[in-house]
Amino acid sequence: MVDRLDRLAATIKALEEKLQPIVKPSVDPTRPGWREHVHWQARNERAAVDRAEVRDQAEAVLAEAVDLYLSETDTERAAIRALFRTCECFAWAAPLPGDPSTERVFRIHLVVFSIRDQGRDWRDAILWIDGLCATAQKAGLPVADTLIEVAALSSDEVRFEQFRMGRSTRKVLLDYAERYTARGIPVRP
Repeated sequence: MVDRLDRLAATIKALEEKLQPIVKPSVDPTRPGWREHVHWQARNERAAVDRAEVRDQAEAVLAEAVDLYLSETDTERAAIRALFRTCECFAWAAPLPGDPSTERVFRIHLVVFSIRDQGRDWRDAILWIDGLCATAQKAGLPVADTLIEVAALSSDEVRFEQFRMGRSTRKVLLDYAERYTARGIPVRP
C-alpha cells in the first residue's frame, strides 16, 4: 500500500505544479483593469485541467485516489485527505465523473467529498452535498444508505470550528443521512 500511496502522492504533486499557475495566477493589483481581467479569465477560459493538458491524467489519478480511499485503512485515508489539503489546486481542479444520478457515480462524488474533507469553505461544502443528494433523490437512489457508507470512511476531525456550522465530514454525512431517512427516501432492500 505504501508504494501505491507514494506513487499517488508523487503524481498528484506533479499535477499540482502544472495546475497551480492556472488555478492561482499571479495578479498585479497595481495594474489598471486587473479586476476586469480576472473576471474575464474566469468566464472565458477552459477548465484548468484542459488548459494544463492534464485532463486524462487527472481523471485517472482521481479514480486511483478513490479506489485507495475505499480499500485502505483509516491511516491511509487520513494520508490521502492530507495530500488533497496540501495539493489544493489539484483537489479543486480534478474532474469528477459525470452526473451523480447513478448509484456508482453518486458514491464516487461522496467519496471525493470525504477525501476533500469538505474542502476549504463549509458553505461550498453544503451547496455541494445539497446538490449531490438532490440529484440522487430525484434519481431514486438509496441516498441515506450511501451517505452512511461513505460517512464510515470519513474524518471525525471538526472542520471550521470558528463557525457555528463547524462539523466533521463524518457528522455532515450522517446528518444528511438522518434527514433523508426521516423523509422516507428509499433505502437498499
